[in-house]
Order: sequence, then structure tokens, then C-alpha cells
Amino acid sequence: MAIKLFEKLSNNYIDLFENGEDFNVIIKVGNIPNIKEFKVHSAILKSRSLYFCNELAKAVKDTNNITRINLVPQVSFRNLKLLLSTVYLWWPCVVRKS
Repeated sequence: MAIKLFEKLSNNYIDLFENGEDFNVIIKVGNIPNIKEFKVHSAILKSRSLYFCNELAKAVKDTNNITRINLVPQVSFRNLKLLLSTVYLWWPCVVRKS
């Protein structure tokens, strides 16, 4: 029972990451001209990543109350997607079930 609950919760976090619903942070990554954006959630980033907690503390919100973090060109899209997927899952060994 607990494993099913954990799977459902994990899937909900993955859905939240993939659809970006109710996001309040935009992270830009990549190299010009292939810059991509991730729409993510500060509460998840702050609670699960010391790095992002520090980055969010330094970042400034825009007029729409969206925090922007610019990681161009330090981080590739692929690497950040992998990192953020792990942050949202919080448990790297969990595999999403369809």
C-alpha cells in the first residue's frame, strides 16, 4: 500500500515538472541560439536542493512575480533536465509507470 502511494506521489511530481503548471521559476539553459527554458516550482527546488535554494535567494522576481535563473551557457539542456527530474523525483531509483 505504501509503495503504491509513493508511486502515485512520484508520478504527480513528474507530471508537475513536465507540464510546468503553476510554475514560479524559469531557468534558462543552453548555448545561443539554442536556449531553452524550464518552468519549475521554487518550493520543490528549495526543499530538495541546496544549490537551487542558494540560487533562488540571489535571484530577482520580475513584475509577474516569476523568478528567473540564467544558467546560459554553463549548463546544457540535457544535463539540467536530468538534474531537475531527479530533484522532482527526490528518489533517483523510482521509475515512472504509465
